[in-house]
Amino acid sequence: MLAPLLLRPDLARVYARNSGAQEGRIGSGAMLADMRILGMALGALIVLAGLVWIAQGLNLPFAPASFMTGDRTWIVLGAVAVLVGAGLVGWARGRK
Repeated sequence: MLAPLLLRPDLARVYARNSGAQEGRIGSGAMLADMRILGMALGALIVLAGLVWIAQGLNLPFAPASFMTGDRTWIVLGAVAVLVGAGLVGWARGRK
């Protein structure tokens, strides 16, 4: 979402005009809503990936078989991923 603004800074005026925000303020209006949705979606994906890693580390029967199956390292890495993803979702929800 930021790539067009890096290539053409004048697009910030388009965002501002369409969102009712002040011209030149990149962090407001429609762009902020887009970043909020992106943060929540990315956080949810990280949480889901972390849960799969935990399931594989615990060698649960429904977890897909891979090199990660039964390796306790993936329990810890999965837990860290769940915490990071949940933090990202919380941060994105808190932005207004």
